[in-house]
Amino acid sequence: MIRAIKVIFFAVTYVLFSYIKVKRYEKTAVNGYNKDLEENVHKFAKKFGTEIIRKTGSSVSVSGLENIPQDQAVLFVGNHQSNFDIPLLVGYLERPVGFVAKIEINKIPILSRWMKLLHCVLMDRSNRRQSLQAIKDGIDNLKNGYSMVIFPEGTRSKGKGMVPFKQGSLKLGTAAEVPIVPFVITGTHDLMETADSLFGKGNVTLKVLEPINFSEYRDIDNQELVAIIQSRINKELPVVYKMLSE
Repeated sequence: MIRAIKVIFFAVTYVLFSYIKVKRYEKTAVNGYNKDLEENVHKFAKKFGTEIIRKTGSSVSVSGLENIPQDQAVLFVGNHQSNFDIPLLVGYLERPVGFVAKIEINKIPILSRWMKLLHCVLMDRSNRRQSLQAIKDGIDNLKNGYSMVIFPEGTRSKGKGMVPFKQGSLKLGTAAEVPIVPFVITGTHDLMETADSLFGKGNVTLKVLEPINFSEYRDIDNQELVAIIQSRINKELPVVYKMLSE
């Protein structure tokens, strides 16, 4: 109960007290993004991500950050265990990233505005036209130098195993011709999805794998590329987290 109070109190107060800040950044963004704006938005997201996980009492281990290509946008592709995956990534990847997220995020005041500043793309899967536009927006983000994150499973596994990737999930990266960087998350399901109470604590790990450059996948069809990335991630998961389809 005390852990839940700490997490909720921090999340609510941090977001509410950022209202003036987000309005100022939105006004600046109208005239175009600049380095200072990007750094300030990233700093806000990073603090939110690291602090909300810290409030759960969890430990975090990160490895492989040296595998991330520098000075260019990349598409991060990984498994999805929990709603805490997003705070983990914005808090510990050490670079600004946007996400492809559900359109329902728009219903969350202030937070949805921060996500737009982070170049997140909100997708309504029930609306084909809007979904196609969201994909196009994500491709444009990558081409304009903004890294993106996708979870190709399309749903949270909740620690029960990795769900097979959706075949069209890598279109953002292949269309933008950027490096694809796989990552592996373990332990975040213990913080929420399988916790005995509202929030739990656990040992969280984030491992960034070696990138796949465009020159390496340009002649590979989408199905084969999906299988390669899925296999690399699956090999890094503990036995308990292996793919549900095995």
